[in-house]
Amino acid sequence: MTRISRRQILIETTKLEAKRGTCLRAQVGCVLAIEGRVIATGYNGSPPGQPHCIDVGCQMEEGHCIRTVHAEANAICWAARRGVSTMGATLYTYGWKDGICHRCRKLAESAGIVEIVEIPHYEPLVFPFPSFTSDRVADELACEIWQAIHEKGSGTAVISQVLKKYVR
Repeated sequence: MTRISRRQILIETTKLEAKRGTCLRAQVGCVLAIEGRVIATGYNGSPPGQPHCIDVGCQMEEGHCIRTVHAEANAICWAARRGVSTMGATLYTYGWKDGICHRCRKLAESAGIVEIVEIPHYEPLVFPFPSFTSDRVADELACEIWQAIHEKGSGTAVISQVLKKYVR
């Protein structure tokens, strides 16, 4: 019998936590651990009591959804709210194609986190449309498609309606 390592358990837990993410642009998960034991988890979602992107759509500013708290910040804040020290912890993050952002990296360093493990996620989606010139446009399209499916149900007619705005 092969025994799974603590590190692999933390990696899989981080991936599972990402499935709680509520932003339409990505589902990101985070686990904070000390000595191979979970001390806090987080996912990208709205602050407690606030509406989620999956319910009311993304709130976009300059190509970023500002409705949600990043998974890493969410985990660090949860630990702080519960009085759990993050000094000497390892942060595991999964779900964002570019890895941890510079703000969350600085927050982690300020919280005493000594190691950041960025778990490889997915290859960026490649859209076969010549009008896509940036990741921002692709992200906006993904949000619109997700929102349309959420509001109107799945089906090619729903997706085609959204795509018409982007195809020249």
